[in-house]
Amino acid sequence: MTFAGMGMVPGAEPNVSLFFLGGGSVLASVAIFAGVYVWLLIRMLLAEQAIAIEEKTGAVASVGRTWQMTKGSVLRTACVAVLIVFISLPVTLLTWLAAQSVSFVVLKRIGIQLNRFELSSMDFLPLVVFFLITILVSMAGGIITQPLFGTVFTTLYLDQRIRKERNRA
Repeated sequence: MTFAGMGMVPGAEPNVSLFFLGGGSVLASVAIFAGVYVWLLIRMLLAEQAIAIEEKTGAVASVGRTWQMTKGSVLRTACVAVLIVFISLPVTLLTWLAAQSVSFVVLKRIGIQLNRFELSSMDFLPLVVFFLITILVSMAGGIITQPLFGTVFTTLYLDQRIRKERNRA
C-alpha cells in the first residue's frame, strides 16, 4: 500500500502525474510561494535606504524607487545579501552560544538545574530568567551586526543609484 499524500494511491504504480496530484503539488506550491517571496524581498531590500537618503521621499515613493533601482540587478542584490548574512553568521552563532552558556551558568548558580526533557514540569520563573538572559546577551550580536548590514545595504543602494543615473546620462 502506498500513501495518497505522497501522490500515490493504494495498489497503483507510482508515477510522476500522481506525484503532482498529491504531495508534490503542495511542495511545488510552497517552492513557488517561497521563490516569489524571496524575489519580492530582494526587490524591496533597499527601501530603508531610499527613505533615509532621498529627500522628501515617503514610504510608497521609496518602495517605487527601490523597485526601480533593483530592476535588472536582482541576482546581484541577492548575492550581496547572502554574502553579508554569511559574514555575520559567526558573530550571531557565537553570541547565541554565549547567551545559552551564561543562562545555564546563572541558573545553576541560583540552584536551578535545567533539564530539557522536563521543561513542562518546571516552574515559570526559571524559564523567564533563562529567556531574559538569552535575549539580553543575544542583543550584543545585534549591536555588532546591525551596523554592518546598514552600511552594506546603504553602499549597495548608492552603488545602484550611481549605476542607474550613469546609464540614463
